[in-house]
Amino acid sequence: MREQGYFMRKSLEEGNLRDGLRYASVMISELKTSLLSPKSYYMIFMQVFDELRQLEMHFKEEYRKGRRMQSLYESV
Repeated sequence: MREQGYFMRKSLEEGNLRDGLRYASVMISELKTSLLSPKSYYMIFMQVFDELRQLEMHFKEEYRKGRRMQSLYESV
């Protein structure tokens, strides 16, 4: 999960939104498990959503720079 978060941030920094979204998707898919205890699941859940804040900040920054929200939505 941390590796996917790293690559997501790196992709976003390089301006590669498609790869950033792909890494975010893989990170979220790690939450699809029933093998973890509730405590472990919660810890991973919190880590994933901490990483996703970077994606949120990237979208906000793109919008601030003048990119249309519809364009960002269609990218996702």
